[in-house]
Amino acid sequence: MSEPLVPKDSHDAEHGHKMRRIFRRKRLQVAFTTSAISKVLGLMLQVVVVPATVHLLGVERFGLYTMLISGLVWIDLARAGIGPGLTRMLAVAWNDDNEPTQRALFSSALFLLSAACILLVCAGVVVALFSGDSAIQHALGPEAGKYVVEIHGTLLIIAIFLLCQIITSPAESARSAYQEEYINNLSGGISSLLAILALAVLGARLDTIPAFAAAMLGSLVIAKLMNFGLLLRVKPTLRPRFRSVRLSLVRGLLHGSLAFWLVQLGTTMMHAISTAQLGSMTSPTSLASYAVLFRLLQLLSTFALMISTPLWPAITDAVVRQDHEWILGARRKLLLSVMGFAVVASIIIAVFGERLISFWSGEPLEAERLLCIVMGIYFSVWMWNHCHTVLLYGLGRLWPVGLTVVAEGSAVLLLGAILVPRFGNLGMALSLSIAGTCISAWILPMFCRQSIGPRLEHKGAAHP
Repeated sequence: MSEPLVPKDSHDAEHGHKMRRIFRRKRLQVAFTTSAISKVLGLMLQVVVVPATVHLLGVERFGLYTMLISGLVWIDLARAGIGPGLTRMLAVAWNDDNEPTQRALFSSALFLLSAACILLVCAGVVVALFSGDSAIQHALGPEAGKYVVEIHGTLLIIAIFLLCQIITSPAESARSAYQEEYINNLSGGISSLLAILALAVLGARLDTIPAFAAAMLGSLVIAKLMNFGLLLRVKPTLRPRFRSVRLSLVRGLLHGSLAFWLVQLGTTMMHAISTAQLGSMTSPTSLASYAVLFRLLQLLSTFALMISTPLWPAITDAVVRQDHEWILGARRKLLLSVMGFAVVASIIIAVFGERLISFWSGEPLEAERLLCIVMGIYFSVWMWNHCHTVLLYGLGRLWPVGLTVVAEGSAVLLLGAILVPRFGNLGMALSLSIAGTCISAWILPMFCRQSIGPRLEHKGAAHP
C-alpha cells in the first residue's frame, strides 16, 4: 500500500520535492475523502444520538450522561501524549527508511501504554474502595444520588473502554505517521455504522445510562481492534516484541510526548473539566442546554479535524525534507478553508442556536440568545487556535503549544469559578471565549511566524 519513498539525498532536489509533493497530495486527497465520509456518518450518528439520548434517558439523566462521558478525554491524558509523540518519531524513522527503529518505537510505545493501563487499574481499584456515594454526589451534584447504581455501571464501562482505547492507540498513531489516515477514517466510519445499528436493533432497551454507554462505546472498541489487527497483519515488522523495547526510545517518547500531554491537559481543562465544573456548580438539568450546544460545536469542529489530522504529519514530512514552500502553501490553505467555514458556522450558531438546540434534542431546552452568540464567537476563536496548533505540531514546536494551551485551560477554570455563580451557563461560555482570545489567539500565531521565519514569507507558496 505504501509508495516508494523519495531519498532525501537525491541529486535532483527539485525533482525529489516534486515527487514527494505528489505523494503527499495523493495521500491527503484520499484522507480528506474518507474523512468526509467518516464525518458524514458521524454526523448521522450524532443527529440520531442526541435526541435519542434525551428521549430515552430524560433531560436529567442526559446531563449526567454528558458529565460522565466527558471523562473519556482522560484517555488522552492516560496516554501521556504518547500518541502524537509516536506519530512524529515514526514519521521521521519512516522517512529514513529505518525499519528496526520503527519496530522498536512501536514496541516501546505499546510497553509504555500497557504500564499506564496497569497503573490506571490500580488507581481505579483504590478509588473504588475508599470513595463512597457521597463522592459521586459531590462531583456530579446532589441530584446524582438517585442514580448511583447506574453511575457505577457507567463508570465501569467507561473504564473498560478507556483501557481498550489506550492499548489500540499506537495503531492509529502509526497510521498517521505513514500518512494512512484514511484507514483511521474508515475505522471511524465503521464505528458510526455499528453504533447506528445498535440503536436501531436495541432501541428502547437502551433506557439506562450504562446500556446507552455500552452501545456507543462498544462500537468504537470493535472498530479500533479491527484497525489494530489489520495494521499488524499488513506491516508484520511492527508486531510488538518485548526484546525490541529500547530504554533510549522510551525516554525519547516520554520527553517528546510530555509537550503533547500538556496540550491534552489544557484541552481537558477547557472542554471536559469545565463542563463538569459547570454541572457541579449548577445542576445536570440546567447543564443540558449547554451540553447540547457544546456538542454541536464539537460536531462542527470535525470539519477542521478532517483537514488537520492528516495534515500535520505531512507537514512533518515536509520539514524533514526541507520543503519550506509546501509548508507555506499548506498553512495558507488550512487557514482559508477552516476559518472561512468557522465564520459561517459562528453566524449560524449566533442567529439560529436557540432553534437548533430545541430541534436537535427534541425537547424544549432553553438557551439564551446571548449564550448562543458567545458560543458562536468562541467557535471561531477555537478554530483559529486549532489551526495554529496543528501548524506548530508539524513544525516541531511542541513545548510552546503545550505551555500556551495549559495557560488557556487554567484561565478557563479560574474564570469559570468567578463567572458561573453569577451568570450560569453564560459564565462558562464567557470564560472559554475570554481565555481563548486573550491567550492562545495571539501567542500561537506569534510562534508560527517565528518558526516559519520571515525569510520564507516572500517566497510564495506551492500548493500542497
